[in-house]
Amino acid sequence: MYRLKVLNKSIILFVVALFLFYISNTNASTPLNIKVTNIRGTQFTVSWMSKIEEIGSIKYGLNIDNYENWSVAYDERGDNISDDIHHITLKGLSHNTTYYYVIISGDTIDDNNTAYYHINSGPVLDPVGGSCMPAGKVYKDEAKTQFAFDSIVYIKILGDTELENSATESVLVTSDTNGYWFIELINFRNQDYQSYYKYECGNSDLMIEVEGGNDGSGKITTKAIDYTIEECSVIVLKKNNELPKANISGTPLSPTNLTSVTLNISGDQIETYKYKLDDGIYSNEIKIENPIYLDSLSNGVHTIYVIGKNSDGEWQEEINATFVNWKIDTIPPVAIISGSPPVMTNDNYAILNISGEDVVVYKYKFDDNNYSDERIVETQISLAGIPDGNHTLYVIGRDSVGNWQEESNASSSSWTVNTSNPAVIISGVPASPTNSTNLFLNISGNDVIAYKHKLDDGAYSTEKSVDEPISYNDIADGIHIVYVIGKDSAGNWQKESNATSKSWTVDTIPPVVEVSEPPLSQTNLTEATFDITGNDVVAYKYKLDDGNYSVETSINDQIKLESISKGIHTIYVIGKDNAGNWQEDANATYKRWEVIFSAVEVIPPVVEEEEWWEKICFINTCYF
Repeated sequence: MYRLKVLNKSIILFVVALFLFYISNTNASTPLNIKVTNIRGTQFTVSWMSKIEEIGSIKYGLNIDNYENWSVAYDERGDNISDDIHHITLKGLSHNTTYYYVIISGDTIDDNNTAYYHINSGPVLDPVGGSCMPAGKVYKDEAKTQFAFDSIVYIKILGDTELENSATESVLVTSDTNGYWFIELINFRNQDYQSYYKYECGNSDLMIEVEGGNDGSGKITTKAIDYTIEECSVIVLKKNNELPKANISGTPLSPTNLTSVTLNISGDQIETYKYKLDDGIYSNEIKIENPIYLDSLSNGVHTIYVIGKNSDGEWQEEINATFVNWKIDTIPPVAIISGSPPVMTNDNYAILNISGEDVVVYKYKFDDNNYSDERIVETQISLAGIPDGNHTLYVIGRDSVGNWQEESNASSSSWTVNTSNPAVIISGVPASPTNSTNLFLNISGNDVIAYKHKLDDGAYSTEKSVDEPISYNDIADGIHIVYVIGKDSAGNWQKESNATSKSWTVDTIPPVVEVSEPPLSQTNLTEATFDITGNDVVAYKYKLDDGNYSVETSINDQIKLESISKGIHTIYVIGKDNAGNWQEDANATYKRWEVIFSAVEVIPPVVEEEEWWEKICFINTCYF
């Protein structure tokens, strides 16, 4: 008998444990009635309801790929608040910036079916003057003796149509507010959050909805009246389980590439229902037997909301509407190729990786070959024995939904294999010979991007960019050779044995011109001709006596002097060689001679004035 009692007790404990496990897992569900409110440029609020009391938080960031480093925000009432309603405001944000976030409710991480929730923070608007602050009280009993602490109040200003309503703002009712809520209407914005909403204090209508979690929910419409003791709205919450609850079945997998869906509606004592898609308006009343058929749905996340009406004519609250969501994705993915070789390479092999948002498999082809079989995205592409020339790799990816990237829009990576050696071109080489002891050379060549150089028997320089010229100073007289080897964009170096070279001669020694002799050291000739010669002399200048030097004259041209006056004369000549060196003036070659009498000298005779022309003298001999 004792053994039977022990056995019965064990069975009872097992059943109790199983029941508690069932209840626990039944209550662990996705967040309900998610709303985003209070979008003001540098902040926004995310609120939701959970079936059990638990700690809630929001993990958020700017980039999905940086999820591990996202920030975390907690409930306004404290980091460790455990409740069935959650109200979390993200502050200190950048304006006009898209933020991604997930909702953490207890052990549940809601990432919107891997699509991640996201919202743009909107602009920061300049403050406006004035004030209109409605207020109200929220109770959780008909006797109005118990304030509904820890409730969320959602307020929007009503326009003529749903699209003309304001954006929704929200506040918390807590013990710190003594069961009251207050809100300043000047902060309300239009639904695009780009400007303030225009209202009339005392005249505009407000829709006030309250979510109290397990305490229930409530809703009223009232005027936008500034708070006074007499002008204070009152809302009494009604338990959610007292109202009808619609059920939805037939939700497609998420994500899906199907653009149509049929949903069936059911529920205890539900006879009719209404539904809305996303941010639309609710439909007319529909009988429970008729399903919801949606067609030509756009890409993106869609949410269907359903409210049911029971046989007593009671409607499910819109704030507690049943909803399901899923993601439609008919957009082909785009494969990402990484690990591609440089645009120019001397490697004849390549190993590439494939990735891309939601890319799970891919196919590839190299140049004009056929596409490969389907491969999982973790498999690398390995190419070997690639010949010299231009090559292109094409990749198309498929996502988890089944969408294939079009071949006409394939991702591609192109590069050139070049294993041949380049050859540099040297420009700016001076004439040879030259009297310049400095050297500036420019380097170029087909696909040459860098080079090394050496002068004569020196060592090669370090690698230099092709944009940097070669520069040498104080080069000694003599024959010199510069050697240059180039590197192309593929990394190939010109061989030293095949280096490009240029030679020239540096000559800084001035020449000495040779001048032929004058006619006689003494002469009565008034004309003279001189021949100019000299080792490596190619041109000359000359001057007579204290005159100026002539212009540069070719050595092939003689010096011809005419009408030379009586007296001693000196001709000075300086020469120029092929290197451009000029003989110095102080070391000019010169020749001296004397003209003792001109060809004809007229000496007026001492005669009568009218007869002087009859006497003519020629070299000390006179004739009459």
